[in-house]
Amino acid sequence: MKQFILLVGNIGTGKTYYTKNYMPKSYNIIRPDDFRGDSEHRQSQMIKEIENSLENYETTVLDGPNLEKKHRQNMLYFTRKYAFCKKIIIDFGPGNENTIQRVIKSRPQLNENEWRAIHFENMKIYEKPNI
Repeated sequence: MKQFILLVGNIGTGKTYYTKNYMPKSYNIIRPDDFRGDSEHRQSQMIKEIENSLENYETTVLDGPNLEKKHRQNMLYFTRKYAFCKKIIIDFGPGNENTIQRVIKSRPQLNENEWRAIHFENMKIYEKPNI
């Protein structure tokens, strides 16, 4: 059975690490960072990619923060017509100090204060999935 898997979690919580190391290579992994443009354009590109993938009966994974319930509902809305497809949410959580330390070490493009600000802003908007 094909699946739509929606990952949820703050930056540095291990979502991409998980997809690269533990998910089958046959899964279509969609990452927001792979698309260019403003957030609206990127979202429409992701939705097209999700729909194309599901139309081809591929197990599809959305590897992005998906921190807010509203955003997750929007993504799940576009999968509604694929009744054959099981929907799964994997929650990596809001993160903690260890998370932010990993991000600071692995992503030198921003300084520590900038990463901390992003991390804590994301922690504020994180809404734990309830399904």
